[in-house]
Order: sequence, then structure tokens, then C-alpha cells
Amino acid sequence: MANPFGSAIPDAPLFSPTATVHGAVPDVRPLLASTPDGPTPLGFVLPAVLATPARHVLSWSPPAAGALGQLSALLRPGALPTRSLATLAELHLPGLQRLDARMGAAYGDQRGELAWSNVADRPRLLAGATAMMDAWITGALAEIGRARAADAALQAALRDLQGLHARGALFAVHTLPAAVHTWGASANGTARPGSDGAYPALADAVAGALHGHELLPGSGVMRRVVPRHAQGHAELIGAPVQEGDGAWTIQVVRVRVLSLPGHSRPLVALEVYRKCWETSPGSQLGNTTGYVLSEHAAHAFTLSAGISPHSVNSEYPVLARAYGLDEHTDTAPHCGDRVRVYVQERGSDGRLATASVPEHDRIAVLRGAAAPLAPLGLVPWTGVREVKAPGSAPEVVLGFTALPLGPSGQGRWAALAFRLCLHTGRVEACVGREDPTAPHQLQPTSWEPLTQVQQRLTGTQPVTLNADTGQAQFQAFIDQTVQGELEAGRAPLVVVDSTHAVGLWPWLADSRIDPQRIEFAQLNRRDLQDAWGRAGVRLVRVRQNNAPPVSWGGPARGTSRLLRVEDARIPTYLACGAAPRPVELSVLLTQPGDDADRLAGFVGRLIGGGGDHGGPWLPTPLCPEDLPGVRAGDAQDCVPNTGSGE
Repeated sequence: MANPFGSAIPDAPLFSPTATVHGAVPDVRPLLASTPDGPTPLGFVLPAVLATPARHVLSWSPPAAGALGQLSALLRPGALPTRSLATLAELHLPGLQRLDARMGAAYGDQRGELAWSNVADRPRLLAGATAMMDAWITGALAEIGRARAADAALQAALRDLQGLHARGALFAVHTLPAAVHTWGASANGTARPGSDGAYPALADAVAGALHGHELLPGSGVMRRVVPRHAQGHAELIGAPVQEGDGAWTIQVVRVRVLSLPGHSRPLVALEVYRKCWETSPGSQLGNTTGYVLSEHAAHAFTLSAGISPHSVNSEYPVLARAYGLDEHTDTAPHCGDRVRVYVQERGSDGRLATASVPEHDRIAVLRGAAAPLAPLGLVPWTGVREVKAPGSAPEVVLGFTALPLGPSGQGRWAALAFRLCLHTGRVEACVGREDPTAPHQLQPTSWEPLTQVQQRLTGTQPVTLNADTGQAQFQAFIDQTVQGELEAGRAPLVVVDSTHAVGLWPWLADSRIDPQRIEFAQLNRRDLQDAWGRAGVRLVRVRQNNAPPVSWGGPARGTSRLLRVEDARIPTYLACGAAPRPVELSVLLTQPGDDADRLAGFVGRLIGGGGDHGGPWLPTPLCPEDLPGVRAGDAQDCVPNTGSGE
């Protein structure tokens, strides 16, 4: 493979090194020298506490927040050029760790926090903020002013902001002292952060420790992408390389801090894949997403579909001016004197193209990460064992999910149920529709073939995520559907996908799950385990896109394998083989004589398409992409490329 950047290591990582508080640095040499035998989770566990250095928080002063609010009100919704401001922050703010998604200027944001930095010198941070605002005021805001020169109110708002800038009155800085982040445990044994921000702090510490290291020989040193969110994940990317078939790819390591129900320590998953370069200028469909890579940094950018590359609310023109690049991305990939521009390829369906990484390379990344992460107290996570017990098959399986409708973040969901009859192999579905005779009540449709569900979804009145009425609707939908099976004389295995439904049934959250007290709180229904237990109901929670990847040291993709998480108070499993990431299973309600391993094995085989039930695998909630017309990644493609890795 050809590597345009070579293997030069930056002078210093962007995140100050942290260390464990108690004990010596873990010895990772056995991992580095050994060959994996059996399943190897691609992740680490934090057995000790994590110490982080002091950080400064850059906030808008109250007058500045007022001026920005006035400016936003005079522009169309979302037109305040915060994306260009975020890119200027990456270029000018020293020690930058994270940015707020709306740069502290979202409607109703009372705190006005826009950036977090670990630079020790406050005057240096303020000097960088001044340079950032110089460029924003004379760049994006000046363009807006010229375009609306006759708008007196807008011109006054711009002058107010400029006046505050001239007086050095735009910002306030407060310090978050050095902290020791400890994790306790919730009542059910699930890891619980001891302080606000512990999960993002851990993700930042891991990304900072890996920054500047070449984790896989030939893939270049990793560059940390500054996150624009407050979640517990981060992203690093390597250098572009040319594969044997001539295609260009770039290695990505996504850092995700995870919890598992009943497991007392947070896990740090390393997800390794490759993004594919766009090599045919002008063939982009939808949004254009990519990176500008310098020797020390990676800057993410997004050009929304139909928007001019010269848009004032865009990252790329700012980066082009800073690095002396052509401001048109349709000639990518191309180079400046100091950087290379990378635009991600999209497939014929318009979705972003990625490539898998061979098992031996994923193991190599795990090994390469072990030494840099050892000073943080992180050690490879090995707390799983393979389960090969034959599964036990119930008469009927009910699956429930909340299906997102429209772009992510709009809070629009449809309630769906799926029924699999084991004797016939028949799969049917029903949809929760708004009852016209009873507002805020869901009325299940009749059971129908999957081919008719798509038509039903077109006219479905969606449930609103996190609204009290939506929670009651979804919980009643599950309750009524289960009761219908019981009245027909069938005791179902209930499988609930918490990936999206956790917002509608909060009991499904890791820290709230209590198998001894199953409840529909919004219906004032508690101790369901008693009624369901007497009726013969079994309950399994599944969750997608959360479990750490697992390497089997060989070609295991597509083979249904089941791992049990050890040291978890709630029986929790990782079902491997159906997807790039395992699907997480938690057995929450069983019947006398049941073996949790066997019940999980049955659900795991449904996910993997195997089993002896004589029918097809269970679709949604376990495999939502199998529903006709539904693409699980649609919502993801609507999210700007802000370095979150999602």
C-alpha cells in the first residue's frame, strides 16, 4: 500500500496524558506477545479511576449571548453560521477538546458554552478566541451583512456583536478543576459515573492517548477529530492508503464508551473500519462529507446537498482559505502544500461507502492501542465466554420496536410489533396507530404480512419520543399485544429492542432494569414479573449498535455465535455473526426450569438466521433492515459529519 503521509509522528498529542490514581501502570506485554485463541472483544475496561487535568470552558458572555440571539432571530432558522465558527475554533483554539454542536448559540441555551480546552494558559485561550472571532466577523458574518445591506435591524445586530468584540467582552472563561472520575454501580450493578461528564472525559482521554500513534503498520498515524457533541464517543482517522485493487481508503478508529446491564465497569470499544475515497469527480449523491488532513489534525466537513460550496455556514471554505486549497471539492482527492482533502465515496444508493477490516488487522489495532492506553489504567477486556447450549423454543415470539421515521433527532417514531409462530414459521406484524376516537391512545392494527406493513407505515401517526403521552402509548401497545396472545392461550417470548424504545419505555435503560420489578410506570403498572410469570411469559431485551466488536481470529462473520458477559448481575450476552457489531441480549424474565443460556441461544439463532424452528429469522426488532422499504441507516445519513463518528 502506498501511504502519502508516511509515518511521521506529531510533536505532541492534543490531549494531555492522564494516569491512574492507584497502582502501577498495567503490564500489557502478554497481550502484545500472544496470539488470540477464541473470541477477542475489541475493547478495554477501566478497573481503576481516571484522573483528568483541569479544563477551561469558553462561554459567551451574557451581552454576547443576547447579541447572537438577536442575530439568529433575524436570520432564517439554522442560518447562523455556527459550522464555520466551529471550524475556526479548531484552527485557533489551543488545547481544544470538544465543541458544542451549536457553538453555545442554540435557542434556549442558557449556559452558552461553546468550547472546552485543556490549555493551562487562560490568556492564550482568550487570544485564540479573539482570532477565531476576527475571522468569523470578517468572513461569514461580513458576507451575510453584504447580502442584506438594506436590512437595518440585521446591520444593527452585527454592529452590536462587533462592538462587544472590539471591547473584548464576548467571552467568559471558567475552569473545571482537575478531576478524578470514579464509577460506582447502580442498584442493579450497572456502571454509574460518579460525576457529570465522566463518559465523554473517558472518550477524550482514550482518543488523546491514541492520537499520534500508528496503530496499524502502513495506515499512518492516527489523528483525533474534535467531537462536536457531549456524548461518550470520539473518532480518529489515519492516512489515506491505496489498496491492491487501486481503491483509496482511510482507516477509522471509533472510540465508544459503553455500559452493559449489571456490569460494574464502563467498557471502551474500538471499532475499526475503513472509509472509501471518492475518485470520480462529480458523482456525489446527497451530502458531501470528508476531511482535510494536516500533519497534526483532521478537520471534518460536510457540504449539504444542493448547497453551494461557498456557503457561509460550511466548514470547507474556512479550511480552504486556511490551508490554501481550491475551494471546490469536486476535484477531490487533491493536495495543498500542507494537507490532503479526502471526500468519502457514496454508493449507487447515495449511502456512505465503507470497507471492512480483516480480522488480523483489527487484532493488530487492539495490540497497537494497548501500550498507549496502559497509562490510563485501561486493560483489554476479556470478560466473555462462549455459550454453546442448545436453545429452547417457545410457541410464539413477539418482537417490539420503535421505528424512527424521518431524520434522526426529530423525535418521530412508529410503534411496531412482530409475531413469529414457531410451528408454522409465519411472521406477521402490526402497527400502533392513533385511535381517532380516543386521542393519545394507540390502536394496534390486525396482524398482517410484512409486505403490507410498509403501506401501513405511510399513514401512521408517529409516537413522539420522550413525551409523556408517547411513553404511555408505547407501553400500552406492548401490554395490549402481550395480553392478546395470553387470551388466545399462547404464552409468548417477548423480545423488546431498546435501541430506540428506551425513550418510550424508560425501564429498559441499563441503570433502571430490575428483573425483580418490571414496570410500565406511565401506566401505573408495577410488578409485571408476577402476572407475566404466572402466565408463562418470558422477556429478553435486545440492543443494537452498542456492544463492542468481537474478533474470532478467523472467518467467523455470518456464523451464529453467542458469548456470555461474565461478572454481570443480569444475564447478558453478545450474539455475533449477524452484523458487524454483536447484538446485545439480556434475559430479564424466565420460567421455572428455564436456562438463561439456552433462552439467549434461541434468540441469538433467530438473529443469526439459524435455528430449528422451521421458519425465517425474526425481522424487526432484531433485523430492522429486513422490513420492506425500511433502511436502518437512513436517519444516520441525515446527520452532518461533525466528527462524532455516528
